[in-house]
Amino acid sequence: MPAVSRPGRKKRWHHKDFNGCIKCKQRRVKCGSEKPACVRCQKSGVVCPGYQPRKARIFEFRPKHSFQYDEDRANYEYFLTTGSKVVALSQATSQPFWARLVPQLAESNAVIRHCLIALGALLRPLHVKSSSQRRELLCIPQAAAKHSASAMHQLRWAAPGSLSPEISIACCLVFAELDKWMEKETSPVLQIMSAYRLLKEKSIATVPVSNTTKDGFQQLFEPMVDELLVDACSSSDNFPTLASGLMSNYQLANGLDRVNSITTYMDALYGVASLLKAVFRSTCPYIVATVAEMDKISSTMDTVGHKLQHLHCRSDLPVEYRLLQVHHRVARIMFYTLGRNDEWIYDLFHRDFCFIVEQTAQLMTSLRCTPPMIMGQTTFTPTLGLIPPLFLVATKCRDSHIRRQALQMLHTVLRNERAWTSCMAATISRFVIQEELRSCVTPQTVETLREKSIILQRPQQRIKLDEVEFSNHENKIYLAYTVCSKAANGSAGRKCIACIPYLSHPSVEKNSTATCQMSRKVLRHCGYTGIILFSPQIDCHCIQCDVYSGAEQVG
Repeated sequence: MPAVSRPGRKKRWHHKDFNGCIKCKQRRVKCGSEKPACVRCQKSGVVCPGYQPRKARIFEFRPKHSFQYDEDRANYEYFLTTGSKVVALSQATSQPFWARLVPQLAESNAVIRHCLIALGALLRPLHVKSSSQRRELLCIPQAAAKHSASAMHQLRWAAPGSLSPEISIACCLVFAELDKWMEKETSPVLQIMSAYRLLKEKSIATVPVSNTTKDGFQQLFEPMVDELLVDACSSSDNFPTLASGLMSNYQLANGLDRVNSITTYMDALYGVASLLKAVFRSTCPYIVATVAEMDKISSTMDTVGHKLQHLHCRSDLPVEYRLLQVHHRVARIMFYTLGRNDEWIYDLFHRDFCFIVEQTAQLMTSLRCTPPMIMGQTTFTPTLGLIPPLFLVATKCRDSHIRRQALQMLHTVLRNERAWTSCMAATISRFVIQEELRSCVTPQTVETLREKSIILQRPQQRIKLDEVEFSNHENKIYLAYTVCSKAANGSAGRKCIACIPYLSHPSVEKNSTATCQMSRKVLRHCGYTGIILFSPQIDCHCIQCDVYSGAEQVG
């Protein structure tokens, strides 16, 4: 008997809900989406695990927002298409947040939308630059300040409890990024701590089904917040505080595991950045690193070295790859010196200093030979900077030829790298050389040596920089430093304060403040502040008079 064809039964259409809790989604049942726990889970006698952050779907209807000005629309659209990818480059764990969640939340939350317009206003002018625009790019656009204030106003006047934990944490992280680009020194840390506390409260309120399994909320936010806290611990003075509830060795080995999977330049960059932060913190006098943590850092140092050597043969890597090898060598020097109260230990790393200067010189030559930037090409290049390695050699190496090369390159690189410029670093380096020079020559020979720009003997005393403050109005740099003498037999050294001539530069005049104090941690680490996305070329702002004769002793 022939088979009878029957028409397929058509399912009744119903609305698809993507907002249910994790448990209801697993059970494929309709969820009421009550918060903090849905009613269906409560009736079933199970613990509601909470809700995953919503995922942006290509078939979802996105409402078109009306903008008062076309400029605001352009800034907003620029951030969604380009700016989100830029800010994600500075942190290995932030890509899902900036690429997926933030654009999704901005569609329905005015606070985040204002923040994204402000970020777009900050980043869009930097995307393409020309020498004629260089000075204007150093100023904060009016649109960024206006929308930043609008976002903060709406957040303050929001009804209590109207923002979900997801949106509240996202607001904190977006504000932290905005404050970083606007160069507010303390605000980013406060915003990150707020995100940490909110995340901790959310994690306690919604316990995962399994103690070993984290929900999507935690998987998205925890790695990003932890990495931001590690950044703050590495570069912010007096952090973590007692009120923060964080130990000084919080996440000391954060990010070191990722070096095992280095396959690209960006993988290598994130790996070296994590290694440097671990080295800085493990060598701090008030942080007690365990033997296991120190062994982990040491083994990571070797792994990174092998990975970089393996990648050395590839031809598709950018020229900045050579700089990663330099930063790895800096990490090695600092790991074995920063924890020691001995300024003469740097003499053991002469070959490393030579390697740093040689590789940096080759890199600078390659960059000078690079064709000029064409219109439309991005200016954002993630890097750990050129200034810190050269500053380390100029202030710590005692070989006259090597440190002179480092000082000359510092003066010619002409860059701004977030906390300072190459001219500021060169000015301080010259002062250190001059003070150390006093211990090995007589006053009569200083003039001759100054003209020849050489040092004939190794100094008998060494300078250890403690604090630096830049006075923009007085055109002076105030230095607090320690004079360490070899004859002192390991004593604490003599504390001194001096000021040297200095010409301010617009790129480091933060909010027109009279003074700018560099973080003691950043100074100790020779200027490292993490991954830098924008390091513009600047004009030389060194004082023409000789720095050797311009220093004054204060107090």
